[in-house]
Amino acid sequence: MASIEIRPAGRRRRTFTGFFVLAALVPAFGAGCGSQEAPPPSASSALTTGSCTVSGDGSAPTVLTFAPDARAKLVTSSRTESDGAETLLVEYDLDQKKRLSIQTTVHGDTMDVLEDFEAAAMSAQKPVKVTLHRAADKTVTGSVNGHTIVPFNMGAIGPGFVPKLADNTALPKVIDDVQKEFVLAMTAFGQSGNGQGGTTCSFGGGAPQSASLHPAWMPGSPDGPGPSCDDCHESCGYVLAGCTATALLACVGLVSIPIVGGALVLVCAGIGALACYAGSQACMGACNNIGSGCCPVACGAGCCGASETCLDTGQSLCCRAGFMPCIGPHEVCYDPHTEICRPDGSACALTDVCGTACCGAGSHCFDAASSSCCADTQRCGSACCGIGQQCVTTPGAGQTCCPSERACGSVCCGEGQFCDTSTHTCAAVTKCPTGSFACLGTSTSICCTPPQGCANRLDGTPICTF
Repeated sequence: MASIEIRPAGRRRRTFTGFFVLAALVPAFGAGCGSQEAPPPSASSALTTGSCTVSGDGSAPTVLTFAPDARAKLVTSSRTESDGAETLLVEYDLDQKKRLSIQTTVHGDTMDVLEDFEAAAMSAQKPVKVTLHRAADKTVTGSVNGHTIVPFNMGAIGPGFVPKLADNTALPKVIDDVQKEFVLAMTAFGQSGNGQGGTTCSFGGGAPQSASLHPAWMPGSPDGPGPSCDDCHESCGYVLAGCTATALLACVGLVSIPIVGGALVLVCAGIGALACYAGSQACMGACNNIGSGCCPVACGAGCCGASETCLDTGQSLCCRAGFMPCIGPHEVCYDPHTEICRPDGSACALTDVCGTACCGAGSHCFDAASSSCCADTQRCGSACCGIGQQCVTTPGAGQTCCPSERACGSVCCGEGQFCDTSTHTCAAVTKCPTGSFACLGTSTSICCTPPQGCANRLDGTPICTF
């Protein structure tokens, strides 16, 4: 038997037997098909070159896009209405133009179908609207552009059935090429359901962020915890496929019936096996339960991966594998192999620990006993220079911290002196009377009295300012 390969993007491959594709097209196949026969396999090469993509994680409708050849495309989606009814929408495009849409709504054991043909699909180049209602006893009533259809029973028709209008009006005619491609597309699904196709369906997915901290995923998110979640979703698709395959082959033969064929396939298949689709959605939903493949670790309103830890339930923040929560005002994730968690919730590299302090980049631990860090630019032998000091290296005497205004090359000028930068020698500071202060220039000093300030001209001459 041929197979359909379901491969999550960027993850390891898994191969399923080939029943999944049309199971997604018609979410509920089963009883109620009467004595229909499956159509004979087509010899068209278009039926063996299909491609499809599937999206849906249980929290949103399953959407399938199937392209049996370079011209045709079928897009299907399903949803649950507010009153509990199940709705399936199938859209058929040909040559990148929409030609037909079929909306099927199931209420208990009855069904309503709305079939809309675009003008581009009809020989008369006018749109056609078809309505059908299937009762609990399988009787089908409806109309074509307002003309009443002669009622018929689903259990008494087959692929050769031709519906009639009560006023004997002729049925609108679909363009031959449009009809042929639609039959081929639907039959291709049937062949895939019988394991005769090689169609590949892939689930989309995204790579997690690379930081140590990331926002928790919502349950079932495609960017979520990873392969275990993909495996759970794929298993649900496999269950759905096995449930629907046999009924599919019996119903798809109705597609060649004029005007209402596509609708009748869904009418035939929809009610009896609605449980297949409902079971699949329940399975998908169960994948998102706390502790399941898609939500291994609960974190507030979201989920963390199986090897991750929840940092903050209020903000739904997760620590990636290998990192641990550091709780506190800063709350971060830290690597216990290379960092420690500090009481304030920040992380500190083991090489930066200094008593209870953490020395950052560009600094080092000066005195662990007093938890004192020293900037690398302030290190001066065995001392750490303070603000307003410079390290002066004197040959033969070593290094010492010196007030910046007294640092003069390799000399630290004495008290009452400053460095004359024009001669690079120490000069005496002008003695100022009580209440005044010395205003130093580059080579001289003057006295200024508050509220005066001190400034230097461009040539380094000191001046008192107001």
